[in-house]
Amino acid sequence: MRRFTSLFCILCSAALFAAEGEEIAMVPKEGLTPAQGVVATKPAPSSFEGLADNFKFSGDVRTAVSNATMYSNGNKVRGAGGLNPSTELDNIKVNLKADYKAPRLWSSSHLKVSTNLQKTVTENLLLEKFVVGGRVWDSSEGRLDAEAGRRRLVTAFDSKLQFASMTDGLVFNVVAPQFGNAYLKGSAFLRSVLSNAHPGFAMEAGLPNIAKSGAFVKYSFVDWDTKSYATAADQNKYAFANSQLTVGHQSRPTWLGGKTPLKLYAAALVNHKATPKATTGNTLANYGGYAGVSMGKSGKQGDWMVDANYQLLAAQAVPSFDALGLRSGNHKGVVVSGAYQITDNLSVRGSAHHASKWKKGIGPTANGNYGKVEFVFGF
Repeated sequence: MRRFTSLFCILCSAALFAAEGEEIAMVPKEGLTPAQGVVATKPAPSSFEGLADNFKFSGDVRTAVSNATMYSNGNKVRGAGGLNPSTELDNIKVNLKADYKAPRLWSSSHLKVSTNLQKTVTENLLLEKFVVGGRVWDSSEGRLDAEAGRRRLVTAFDSKLQFASMTDGLVFNVVAPQFGNAYLKGSAFLRSVLSNAHPGFAMEAGLPNIAKSGAFVKYSFVDWDTKSYATAADQNKYAFANSQLTVGHQSRPTWLGGKTPLKLYAAALVNHKATPKATTGNTLANYGGYAGVSMGKSGKQGDWMVDANYQLLAAQAVPSFDALGLRSGNHKGVVVSGAYQITDNLSVRGSAHHASKWKKGIGPTANGNYGKVEFVFGF
């Protein structure tokens, strides 16, 4: 806990004592603002009227229908004859977003609203994101951005297997333009739970466009084993310190018209804190990985995108509270998602996966198929 507190104080000091410098025309895509990048070309406002020009409000309304057949230990838990029906209609959900963008400062917030009548008003509200950030340092040699607030780790670090956790904390990003925009991200955070918040650390370093070839490489590390607990169950819950290496290539090939993005990627993951246990046959089951392809983009009428990948995830690879993708250890399977922009505001999105048990004799048997179609109206 002492190392967490020290790093937290250092990052706070760096953000608070940001040096003033020349006006920045753009917060780059490599920065900490949302993945799309943030354009901020106007000078800092000098009145409330000017402040309004730097705010942007957006959101969407969505509903979905899903169909699944799922088994657990040979028993059907969803599907015809199971405990739950195969087809389910989602509640209507609303996403509300507010962003402020200025040359050296920005903020981003995201509130999710559900219409589940079986829940209270408070339970139907979720603050998905609230961060405030700024450019701490900028020169020809590099730049440093810092953000503080609430976010899911996956909005700052890249993975299809982990980083689902909601956290409160600090994130910083250092970019070196003279080395092909090589970057280093770091975060000190608390996992956001109702009580007994758990501290953690994460970092990611990468080369986004090696020698302007389109090839990229990323290495990330997240440490959850930062606190001692009285019970073995709680201690084992956080016995994870994961490394992930991701490689890939991005291009706009001529056979796709020269404008459509194409990305090939693969990743391998290992949990350094795992130990052999009776439940894993006294062997290590601490690894995972995936490989896939994505193409297309979304934004305006007629745009489309699709992503398909194959995933492997051993029983001790990722903590259950932080899992993405198939969201369950000791499984293998295919995950496919896509979207089509019907109009500039209306899109249809879909996702599907097939999962089966990977290693026999480890953990419960769970397998099945899942599909979902979602209609989204943005404003």
